Amino acid sequence: MVLFFANNDSHVSSIVQPKFSLFELLFKAVRLNTGFTHWDHGSEEFVNFHEITWSNQVSVLIPHDLYIGLQLYSLYTWGSYVSEENFLLKGVFIHYDFIPNEKAMGYVELSYMQGDYCYCGPGDPYRFPNLHYIGVGPGLDYPILKSNFFAHASVLAHIIAGSAEDKYPYIIYKFGLSYHIGKPRYAALH
Repeated sequence: MVLFFANNDSHVSSIVQPKFSLFELLFKAVRLNTGFTHWDHGSEEFVNFHEITWSNQVSVLIPHDLYIGLQLYSLYTWGSYVSEENFLLKGVFIHYDFIPNEKAMGYVELSYMQGDYCYCGPGDPYRFPNLHYIGVGPGLDYPILKSNFFAHASVLAHIIAGSAEDKYPYIIYKFGLSYHIGKPRYAALH
């Protein structure tokens, strides 16, 4: 992008070529993340209950070390009361990168999601429509060699809001892979 101005003599001159594009100034980096979880609940309440979660996130880095984005959790469960079941949670999140000038990314997540996965009452979790989840927890993306790929680990506690009775926090750990677009340039833009 080049800026122009006209002087009194009707001559057009270029002022400056900006160092960064508008995208680079507004969104310093883009982060793609995918992760998996497997829970094997073996207790008196959750007899032989299994849960596999595949989580996906896409986010952009905005000023002040904040990433904002969209996320989707796809859950597959089977257990003692229900043979097989699929659930979907979707929402938004914000990550505060508390070590922004380092190669690794350490962050705290705050999220809001909607879904139908009720971690409620005795027995296996079950479907309950229109639940809301407020999530919070730490995470870490650690670079793999000298690339834009990062090993990802996080732990999140989701408080379930809604009219369901005997709700428990939905706690999830995630291990996965992140890809940072623009991360090497991040320090120069910060």
